[in-house]
Amino acid sequence: MTVITPTAESSTSIASFVRKISLVQIAAVAVAAVLIIFGAITNNFFSLSTFQGILNTSGIIAIVAIGVTFMTLSGNLFTLSASVTVLVLGQAFLEIVHFGPFPAILIILLLGAIIFGLQGWLVGRLGANVIIISVAAGFLQQGVAEYLSGSNPSILAPAGVTSYLWMRNTYGGILFSVWAMFGVVILGELFLRRTVAGRQIYLVGENRAAARTAGINVKRITIIAFVAAGICIAFAATLEAAYTQNAYSQGSYTFDAIVAILIGGTSVLGGKGSLIRTMFGALVVSYLSQMMVMRGYNTPTRVFVEGLLLFGVVVVMQLNDRGRS
Repeated sequence: MTVITPTAESSTSIASFVRKISLVQIAAVAVAAVLIIFGAITNNFFSLSTFQGILNTSGIIAIVAIGVTFMTLSGNLFTLSASVTVLVLGQAFLEIVHFGPFPAILIILLLGAIIFGLQGWLVGRLGANVIIISVAAGFLQQGVAEYLSGSNPSILAPAGVTSYLWMRNTYGGILFSVWAMFGVVILGELFLRRTVAGRQIYLVGENRAAARTAGINVKRITIIAFVAAGICIAFAATLEAAYTQNAYSQGSYTFDAIVAILIGGTSVLGGKGSLIRTMFGALVVSYLSQMMVMRGYNTPTRVFVEGLLLFGVVVVMQLNDRGRS
């Protein structure tokens, strides 16, 4: 009988492989295992209808999160006013959609670019704190919307206008917002990977000082990242308003977007990550939400679990970054 003993070379290769496994990868495998196990013990969870539901609820969340990812990649953390912007621009869309869906969409996209472009100018040109600016922008948007609507908490779709309803239909059993999500990911990745401005967003986020030394206009790139975020969030607002046919309360898009970005592995320090990862992060958020709904958990419990997941992701990423340094 031949006895095979591990050689020094094989032991070295195994040790090298183990060292390459990061804390983030271990945590990702652990979270995936937990989600799969709880899905398996949830009645009828692993079915076609359930996965269609997960996809259909992830589209708008993902588009908002993709928008915020542009900011994060540029080294500007997150916006805390995404939910307010979705609400306000959703109200604006329903107010002007009678002019036609495409003119209304273009106007809302322009408004989103202006709202976030101004924030980017304050952050990039004046060095303002992005968190404070986003909170202030949220209050301003809400105040202006309440003034223009006469403090009307609910804006309904105009009666008799049906020209925009294609935006809430399903195609192949999948909502239009999901197909739109795929389109936004493709266009966004092409912008980030194939254009000078897109590549510079990564460079600015990774090392702002080095980017300045290399001659990159950091202020300009910051504004571009914010404008891209505003366009995506504005598009999500039109989809949300078209689907619900009303705009009356803030959703949890700000929180869901942050969770999706961090689960997707985008560095909060900037410079590392991708829109594709964010999309998968949004799918995980929808997966978790769908599973908890099917298990009968109430809203406070679902928020607590998502908060716990977010806390865990942040801790793991910090420990991983410290270990590398």
